[in-house]
Amino acid sequence: MTARGRLTTACTVALILLLGACSGDGDDGDPPRAESTASSEVTEPAADLPSGWTEQRAGELVFALPQDFRQSGGNGTDQGSQTTWTLDDGSEVPARVDVFVEESQVGTLEIRGGLLRSRLEAELGAQVGEPQPVEVVGASDAEQFTYTYEIDTSEGRTPVRQVDLLVDRPSLPKYGIRYAATADAYDEDVWEQLRSSLVLEGSNGG
Repeated sequence: MTARGRLTTACTVALILLLGACSGDGDDGDPPRAESTASSEVTEPAADLPSGWTEQRAGELVFALPQDFRQSGGNGTDQGSQTTWTLDDGSEVPARVDVFVEESQVGTLEIRGGLLRSRLEAELGAQVGEPQPVEVVGASDAEQFTYTYEIDTSEGRTPVRQVDLLVDRPSLPKYGIRYAATADAYDEDVWEQLRSSLVLEGSNGG
């Protein structure tokens, strides 16, 4: 398996396991998949964006990404869906953004976050920081936490830094968004701008 493949597997296995552990009885139909939408068709973001950023959508979650992030994949299960955008810079392990749409009963934010952090520690050997509350327009609650782990690359063991933000609301679906990059390529400004652009539509936040 290539290094990029290992990173993809590592980044997705924890939340897939979490969804399986927390899911209740769901509908028989296929869940909606996250879709990219042109900026003219979505709500204005929560903050002004830097030049070269474009708006995207996953379900009712509206956000923005630098234009050199390309949608690179996605998958769906009966519990929800995931869509990935990858930085198109030719690097062996490019930065990526994963957006999760959770259609099943995943519990309160406290339960959901605790289970995810436990999975990350168990499956990736991640060093997970304490969750921090954040504000997301339209959400009833949200928290983020950062963590690091290592993968094998052509240069040997390489540290990866990730941040997960879990978005809560009174009804389904619920959402998660993740930004990941090798430790030397992780850009805090990209994450801060991405986080500030988040808007959850169709919810009064209560």
